[in-house]
Amino acid sequence: MKLLAKLSTRFSPTASQTFTLKAAATICGLCILSACNEPRPTVESGFFDSSARQAKVAGSDISTAQDVKQAPADNQQANYALDDLEFEQFEELYLSTETTYSIWPRVRAGFQIDSDIDHPSLQNELKWFAKHHTYMQRVMRRADPFIHYILEEAEKRDLPTELVLLPVVESAYQPFAYSHGRAAGIWQFIPSTGRIYGLKQNWWYDGRRDIYASTQAALDYLEKLNKQFDGDWMLALAAYNSGSGTVSRAIRRNKKANKPTDFWHLKLPKETRAYVPKLLALKEIVVNPDKYNVSLRFIPDAPGFKQVKTTAQIDLALAAELADLDLDTLYNFNPAFNRWATDPDGPHSLILPVEAAEIFEENYAALPADKHLRWTRHKIKSGET
Repeated sequence: MKLLAKLSTRFSPTASQTFTLKAAATICGLCILSACNEPRPTVESGFFDSSARQAKVAGSDISTAQDVKQAPADNQQANYALDDLEFEQFEELYLSTETTYSIWPRVRAGFQIDSDIDHPSLQNELKWFAKHHTYMQRVMRRADPFIHYILEEAEKRDLPTELVLLPVVESAYQPFAYSHGRAAGIWQFIPSTGRIYGLKQNWWYDGRRDIYASTQAALDYLEKLNKQFDGDWMLALAAYNSGSGTVSRAIRRNKKANKPTDFWHLKLPKETRAYVPKLLALKEIVVNPDKYNVSLRFIPDAPGFKQVKTTAQIDLALAAELADLDLDTLYNFNPAFNRWATDPDGPHSLILPVEAAEIFEENYAALPADKHLRWTRHKIKSGET
């Protein structure tokens, strides 16, 4: 019964729709089938979420159907069989009929980059994504806690919201991603570019993997590239991948040969020629998921994390306890920390799931100043054993 009490949903049903407990009882092995025989809800087309994070709108919990407006018009409905869910996903559902906003209509509303949908390179990428449904599900599951923050930052700068999809192309939204070229984090900064854009890198901490800091740096870099290439976002994206010098040289070659200088006509590295079409294909799938038979994970239009401040270096295992989190979850939200504690010289902050952040702040306020660390670092001197 404890497990059943935890269950809930972050689907987008209407207020009149209810959730079947029959499937829950079957999966949990509970003998309550006879008491639970209500119809299953429907969910926004292609939208499903297994996160325990509760959706919030305008900073307030959605508690009743009267608290929210009708879901966006393009949130189409489709039946979703709960019997087909994996147990680990089902365990995290909530039994409720609350209506929540999806983030995808907001993402679509900010798209700005024109694309030739019929271009062969773009079509090839669309076919690949359409064939690999599970890849999209895995990537969006990793993106879930972070995509709202990236979207808000892009909107603040009036940048195209296609950029929230760029970490899919760069790193598949893997915070610990590390390439053969020494690029790290969801935005794949190499060490030198990271330092240029203010990303600290040392024994304790690598800002290239800091979700908060690297997103600011990436958007700064992309803005600069966009200005450098006179507002052409496709050229700016190509430069983000291969370097502005590579793109500039390709443009000069085409000008000299009296050829067009748009992205599609430039002679660029093979990786870059696929890089931009991949992003444009992702955009097309987000616009028309049903057309490509792709299910978009339901991600609520609400913060997925909160940045909390600390006053000094802190043991990460202790921080996890203070937030009532397991250590793996804390590291997944804070992949920038290389060691068992935060950098003694800062940044003195952590990224935590919203509810965990509230718990942490309450417990941290009561933590004595001399109890931040549970270990002592000792440099062995000559003669010591």
